[in-house]
Amino acid sequence: MLKIDLNLLVVLNALLTECNITRAAQKQNLSVSAMSRAVNRLRISLNDPILVKSGRNMVLTPYALGIRAQVVQLVHQLDQVFTLPNQLDLQSLTRLFTLRASAGFAENYGAALLAFMREQAPNSTLRIISKEIKQGKLLKQGEIDAEISVISNKTEPDMKSRFLFSDRLIGAVQLTHPLADQPITFDNLTTFDFIGVHRQPEFTAEQLDDCACSAIGLIKPPILTVTGFSTALAVVQDSQLIAIVPERFTHNLRKPLFSFVLPYKVPSINISLLWHPRMNNDLAHKWFRECILHVCQEQ
Repeated sequence: MLKIDLNLLVVLNALLTECNITRAAQKQNLSVSAMSRAVNRLRISLNDPILVKSGRNMVLTPYALGIRAQVVQLVHQLDQVFTLPNQLDLQSLTRLFTLRASAGFAENYGAALLAFMREQAPNSTLRIISKEIKQGKLLKQGEIDAEISVISNKTEPDMKSRFLFSDRLIGAVQLTHPLADQPITFDNLTTFDFIGVHRQPEFTAEQLDDCACSAIGLIKPPILTVTGFSTALAVVQDSQLIAIVPERFTHNLRKPLFSFVLPYKVPSINISLLWHPRMNNDLAHKWFRECILHVCQEQ
């Protein structure tokens, strides 16, 4: 371990620049006596007087002249190391950002997010990987930048998070379905068949007690189960099945369908953005997070 007082390096830089103990003290906001003590320590550490009298003036020794440029550079580098950057040049940013999110987020927000990013940082790129890839440690391992998720007891407790929006479950059927032309009641729903989505969020016991449906938002067991909302809606377009899906996550996908509010109480879904603490102060990452927030609030 280096036994170096970095404060002495800063003092040395001031002394080599000003060639005068009094002016060097003023530059460092020190008293002349404190600067003199620091200079004495430098002389002992370097085994060189550094600054000596020459008539009425003070001059640097050959050794001090030889190291002046190097010391100036070292102090500048130290200042950069211990100062967090406060500006980001988006025009020259060429970073690939990786976001883990459900297919519904990619289909409904992906294009808008990329357009908003490229408008500010023309050379930035975006990759969205599916939540169906069951690798919960990607954030911790640094393989992704952020994740769109519902915070639960399975969420890593040390992750940073930011609330994005609340979503609710609604029903969707094709336009020729009988429900499109009749009142949506609990009894009417029970006469038709459902498609289930296995990956929908699990509700807590308290929520289930206050919910008139099963954990996947259905009032009776589905006759077909798939693994994604987009798949469920694609099947609904060619069948007489009812899909229960998040409203905001499926906005674009439901345009050719008939959508309706459920006639029973269903817990809302709080969607959040997660990222690892090591990326918290990274300027480019901060910008990326703000882009996601902006797009989610706009739509």
